[in-house]
Parts: sequence; structure tokens; C-alpha cells
Amino acid sequence: MNKMPPQHAAKDQVLPASLAGQLAGWSLKAQQYPVFSRSWFSCRVRSFLWPMAIFTVIVLIIAGVI
Repeated sequence: MNKMPPQHAAKDQVLPASLAGQLAGWSLKAQQYPVFSRSWFSCRVRSFLWPMAIFTVIVLIIAGVI
């Protein structure tokens, strides 16, 4: 049974560009990390918060609360 070399064991290391892909979007930085790693999750949360904050402000303005 082959064991993986130690350099492949770290979960929060940035993936090589050839594996990460070059897709544009809010979560471009998150694509550089392995899925479900702590760094990936924090990038996804940050990329989701800004659009939700803007949407919430627009809804509150339309509702007349602000």
C-alpha cells in the first residue's frame, strides 16, 4: 500500500494553479484551497457576506425601515 508523501498531508496548503483552475467569480480565492478546509470555508463565508449585506440594505430601504 502506497503512502502519500508528507508534503501532501497538510489540508490548508494552497493548491497548484493547474488544479485550482482559473474561473472568475466571488470565490476565486477559495478555489485555491482544498474543499472543506478551514481556509476554504472562511473564503466562502467572506464571499457570501458582502452580497447578503448589500441585499439586506436594499430590502430594508424598499421596506422603508431605513
